[in-house]
Amino acid sequence: MVMDGRAVKKKVEIAILGLMLLVIILMIVLMTDQAFALTYQDNIGVNFTFNSSIELNLSPSNLVINNLTPSTAADSNIITVNILTNSVNGYTLNATVGNSTTYNTRNLIHNDVNQTAKFSSIDYSTTPTVTTSAGLSPNTWAYSYSTNNGTTWANYNGLPLWDDTTNIATLKTSSGPVASSAGDAIKFKIAAKADANQIAGTYNNVVNFTLVATPMPTTLAMAYANANKTMLNGYYKMQDMNTNICNAVEATDEQLQVIDERDHKVYWIAKLVDGKCWMTQNLDHDIDSTFDYNSTNTDVPVGWSDSLNDTYIIGSNTWFASSVESYNPGDVCFFGEGAICLNGHFHVGNYYNWFAAIASEDYGFMGGGDANQSICPAGWTLPKSGTSTGSFYGLINNNYTVDTINLPPVYFMPSGFWSGALDGLGQTGGYWSSTWSYGDEAPGALMFDTSVMTPQSVAPYILGLSVRCVSR
Repeated sequence: MVMDGRAVKKKVEIAILGLMLLVIILMIVLMTDQAFALTYQDNIGVNFTFNSSIELNLSPSNLVINNLTPSTAADSNIITVNILTNSVNGYTLNATVGNSTTYNTRNLIHNDVNQTAKFSSIDYSTTPTVTTSAGLSPNTWAYSYSTNNGTTWANYNGLPLWDDTTNIATLKTSSGPVASSAGDAIKFKIAAKADANQIAGTYNNVVNFTLVATPMPTTLAMAYANANKTMLNGYYKMQDMNTNICNAVEATDEQLQVIDERDHKVYWIAKLVDGKCWMTQNLDHDIDSTFDYNSTNTDVPVGWSDSLNDTYIIGSNTWFASSVESYNPGDVCFFGEGAICLNGHFHVGNYYNWFAAIASEDYGFMGGGDANQSICPAGWTLPKSGTSTGSFYGLINNNYTVDTINLPPVYFMPSGFWSGALDGLGQTGGYWSSTWSYGDEAPGALMFDTSVMTPQSVAPYILGLSVRCVSR
């Protein structure tokens, strides 16, 4: 059955027959992981809709304890709780007792309001010790269940009250979908024990089975969609990234391709272990002196027009190194080739001197501290030096080594550097930070080679290094 967030309730009667009649109404509350259709985006920007389904069936429809007489204990017959779901993250089946109205108690109460007799629920415990119904104390009741078709049974335990959010009685969980027609099943029964003085009659309460499909972690695509962001050429836009979108993402390391609306180039991004959203592909933007760089499309507070030099394209070796300089080496890849590389993690992208990386030729930034702007798309910025969140050190330290830095999910390529010629490709990697180190008289950078990695290094500002952007 496909659910739209509606609760489905089923009732099963349980009876103890003999001197006393015990009736329990089972309320099965069925909930789905989502109250609406989810929208996803795959790697080429195609949207599709997915409806989760979850189903719970009980067989037979009655639980009966036969021949419970004074000074005896007995089990009920057994019901099978069968579960079907296509939830990719599985489900959790919990049980509670009581409700907010008639049965706001864990006990089984006599149906004659003038009687105070009851069967008390045994205390719930994380390590229950009662193995048989005979082991119950007089005038108490409990439940047991089996997850292997009755081969073995859990020790008898008490159920928590319906509104108890601390003590959870979890009967079964699944980490993935249950698609077979046989489903996933547990066996469930109750037991009670009476003393010689218990009053005859019917004792009632409500047992609640709650089956919940495990929610899918919020992905980047879902966070964009939930923020009502629109697409360009089938991709969400880098410029629409903001703190709320990144903070909403629960699926760490999951990659999504987004588009830079300045030049319609497509990049991979992911929320990484430091809690920030990062580009996982090198920036490949060609600086254009005729383009209107402003705060809506670029990480600049106002329009940028400082001594712009167009990005030099492959075949030109000009590198003045005294102003905003950048170089496009063509479709150079560390791994792969052709179209696979062009929009891939291993595309080395462009090289930028530090002034190009910070989108400014303001020498005042050389006095120390962080530049407040960059060539990154709006909503993104250069990582800082230091150890804070959003810095190279904050991301890499204790998480990645020189042997894993170029692997998923971060893909920092040993792209080499540019200083009039491409050098060190496949051997060294350098990525600008926004921070000028006053003591070193040089801007900060992530630097690594085949044996050493330094997240808080520095580099001459005239070098052309790679750029990775992090969400603001």
